[in-house]
Amino acid sequence: MPQPILSIRDLHVSLRLGGTEHDAVRGVSLNLNKGEVLAIVGESGSGKSLTALSVLGLLPRGIAAISSGEIHFDGKDLAQASNAELDRVRGSGIGIIFQEPLSALNPVMRVGDQIIEGIVRRGEASRKQARKMALETLIGVRISDPERRMKQYPHELSGGMRQRAMIALALVSNPAVLIADEPTTALDVTVQAQILSLLKAQQKSRDLSMIIITHDLGIVAEVADRVAVMYAGEIVEAGEVETILSRPKHPYTLGLLSCLPEFSDGGRRLAVIAGSIPSLTESVSGCVFKTRCPLYMQGPCDARIALTSGPDGHAFRCIRPIGSETPAESEQTRHA
Repeated sequence: MPQPILSIRDLHVSLRLGGTEHDAVRGVSLNLNKGEVLAIVGESGSGKSLTALSVLGLLPRGIAAISSGEIHFDGKDLAQASNAELDRVRGSGIGIIFQEPLSALNPVMRVGDQIIEGIVRRGEASRKQARKMALETLIGVRISDPERRMKQYPHELSGGMRQRAMIALALVSNPAVLIADEPTTALDVTVQAQILSLLKAQQKSRDLSMIIITHDLGIVAEVADRVAVMYAGEIVEAGEVETILSRPKHPYTLGLLSCLPEFSDGGRRLAVIAGSIPSLTESVSGCVFKTRCPLYMQGPCDARIALTSGPDGHAFRCIRPIGSETPAESEQTRHA
């Protein structure tokens, strides 16, 4: 088996609310292989973005922090790295496309200057060389009239143009890994398709390893090789995209798939997953999905459930997986 380019091991992230620490990400383990696209999917509040921000040490200070776990990249554990060490990784090693470019881009700096500053600050080139690199990258992300866009401020660009500028900012230093956090949020469907096409093209041409964070299973089907489904801070199912989408094992994954519209059946009402994701202050023992699960079994589901992996790498956290006639063992039963 090839060594993963990025490896997350038993990651725990805590959030401070009202002076109390709460677990927002619990025991997340993921591997990203070279040249692979890994999707992390789930509802808002499932811990997807916190997991991604943890990789580059970008959790909001004083609010969120890594409480335990390891994040291995290029021979270093980023979870233990200093800010200076993380600065050397950010951009040149791992690039990130933030969820909302209008908030992520500096509103009082021209777009070109923001890209140039990142290159110069990392000592990768002179300002003249950095300007050439920035212009070439804007051309590469298919931004129209790149010379003009270099001189504009973020608010002067359309949503699609801002997203392209954000992608250019993430790619200009040729990172080995790209994290795209909800890259098509707030864009209309036509522009979404363009941005996805652009990301796929850049990933292929640069041989990027990419993590894409989304709540849209349509995006997962279109761009990803593997997918991890997150719920309430945990991975509840993971595996090859084709396997997960065609043969889901966890009731939550099946629920997400059932919520997708089917254009071949215009008369079908969209399914919904009853209830809502548990709040951070809510204590849930055992399966975190049990309060919304149609297959909930009192007793077995109230014990901690391990992430079980089959020979094909399809992993799920459920004692009664879809298609199974008998309940699997819970972690408590297995260790009894």
